[in-house]
Amino acid sequence: TAEGVVLADLHVGMDYFFGKGTEQNYEKAVEHLEVVAEFDKECEFPHAHYVLGICYKNGFGTSVNIKEFLDCMRKAASVDFAPAVEALGAYYLPGECDEQDFSKAFPYYKKAVELEYTPAYCVYALMLINGDGCEPNVEEGLRLMRVAAEAGASDAQYQLGTFYVDEDLLEQDFDEAFKWLSKSAEQGNT
Repeated sequence: TAEGVVLADLHVGMDYFFGKGTEQNYEKAVEHLEVVAEFDKECEFPHAHYVLGICYKNGFGTSVNIKEFLDCMRKAASVDFAPAVEALGAYYLPGECDEQDFSKAFPYYKKAVELEYTPAYCVYALMLINGDGCEPNVEEGLRLMRVAAEAGASDAQYQLGTFYVDEDLLEQDFDEAFKWLSKSAEQGNT
């Protein structure tokens, strides 16, 4: 059946992408994931669209194709696949594209946080604190930064630690700074 073929291509494509049970091979991953994307009109397999989008963005096994990257991420985001929602937000951050615009990035990060996608919390919190693409909300930004830090997000632990050193946003507290910066460093954050 067509569904069986799609499922087979999904598993084989993901195995090639991650090198699970076989050597990593991006070209073969793209070949199989493109079959999934072609048949998956309802986006039942958003992770396939997401991984295919990563390939298009980075030129893994194919040419860099930003239009295809965006199409794949939008498809996966349409069913609230949080990593794709966050990836769309990241695309509009400074340094990522010619269209860099915090006001375009902000709604994606907001949605990713609403979906409780911890990797998006730190950037979203910084956007709130700095008023990037939104009205500043320092209190909410600090709250979300702490949530992410407590959940183990290294970047949030680092940011929270620096906030305790700088005393611009929080009262200076070197013990708290050391605690959060140490947790971040323990995870390899140089």
